[in-house]
Amino acid sequence: MNDDTERRLTIDDVAKVAGVSRSTVSLVLRNSELVAERTNVIVREAADRIGYVYNRTAALRARLSNLVGIIIPDLTNPFFSELTAGVDQVLNEAGWISLLGNSWESGASQEKILRRMHEHNVDAVIVCPTNASENATTEHLARSGLRVLQVLRRQDDETSYLGIDYADGVSLAVNHLYDLGHKDIVFLGGERIHSAATERFKGYQSSMRERELEPRHVPCILRRSGAVDAVTELSRAGKLPTAFVCFNDVVAVGAMAGLERLGKFW
Repeated sequence: MNDDTERRLTIDDVAKVAGVSRSTVSLVLRNSELVAERTNVIVREAADRIGYVYNRTAALRARLSNLVGIIIPDLTNPFFSELTAGVDQVLNEAGWISLLGNSWESGASQEKILRRMHEHNVDAVIVCPTNASENATTEHLARSGLRVLQVLRRQDDETSYLGIDYADGVSLAVNHLYDLGHKDIVFLGGERIHSAATERFKGYQSSMRERELEPRHVPCILRRSGAVDAVTELSRAGKLPTAFVCFNDVVAVGAMAGLERLGKFW
């Protein structure tokens, strides 16, 4: 192999010979402890076999770790579990490794995880901000040079955001129920303490008022048990509606369970 050929060799060539991902080769060459010993040996043997020489100076100059942080507020929520799995799959297919942090809806935990990920030189962070965020940590970190993407909830307007049109989605649900003949429609779950909740409620409220219906919001914790309790209390007070628009799937499942216990769901 001549000098010109050797200079063109990259970690992609090593990855192909070793049968692993580009990010795995990168981790091995940087002596990361995240890689199993057997994989470590396979990658280094592949590099030796094709004559690849790791340019550590160039790697440091590029300052890429091929690590992306993912921070979610509640891993026990099936929605966030699926979201995390999907993001991780896409990152993995693109040659990146994800680091997962679960903030448990704690602003303090979210800030700690964000700063630790920054200290460990992640290239970017994808975060669904917590309910309890009191300061724009994401904005501060973005200004420090860390790439930050907010998803589903917006903590500040200075940081990149990717979400959905919650207001329109809830409006469609209200319209559907109204077309079925329902006029007493309760919005169940959530407290208006983050953007996703606020936008959902705005969609519900505007749709109800457009049809000259009175909005009725019944807050409850975003747990199955919280929805069961809320439905039970409404029944005791004689205030059960004819239909619910639920904050999320977890609340919907709880509402159905509560109605089933009351013999009002089939």
